[in-house]
Amino acid sequence: MTLLAAFLGFALSTSATFAAVPSPGVATGLPFLAPAGWNCAQEKTAWVCKSTRPELTQDALMVITTKTPDASDSLDTYLNMLKAPRHQNTADPELFSKPEFAQEVKIGAVSWINARHFESEIPGFTTEYFATVNHGRAYLVTLSARKGAFARAQPDLRRVVESIR
Repeated sequence: MTLLAAFLGFALSTSATFAAVPSPGVATGLPFLAPAGWNCAQEKTAWVCKSTRPELTQDALMVITTKTPDASDSLDTYLNMLKAPRHQNTADPELFSKPEFAQEVKIGAVSWINARHFESEIPGFTTEYFATVNHGRAYLVTLSARKGAFARAQPDLRRVVESIR
C-alpha cells in the first residue's frame, strides 16, 4: 500500500456483496460496486479488501481510496509516476519494481491511468493501478496478487473500477 498512501493519501468504503455501497462520509465518499467474495475493512485512510475465495485468500489484496485532489493530482502526474520503476517496499535501496505498462485508458466516460508493476508494493506480487481525477475527487484502485493468482483476481479489480462514476 506504500505507493499511493504517499501518492494520493486516500479513503473510502465498500461491502462484501456486489452492490452499490455509500461511503461513510460525504466529504470523502464514493459509491461503487464491491465484488462478491471480497471482505473490506477501513485501515487508516483506505479501504482494504481481501478475497474470501479459497483460491485467493492468501494471494490477493485490493485497496480503494479517494481524496480531494491538490495541485499534484493529474493524469499526467500519475502517468509519469507509474511509468517509472518504483523503489520496492524493502530496506534495500537498490531494489526497484519492474513496470509492465502505464497508459491512459477510457472506462465509460472517465479517463484513467492504468499501470502494472511487479514487486512495487509487496515482494513477489504484481500490482495493477487505476488512478483518475474526476468530479472534484482523486481516485485510486489497486490490486496486488501473487503472479499465479493475478489472472483470477483481475476481473474483480476491473468491476470495481468500472463501477466508479
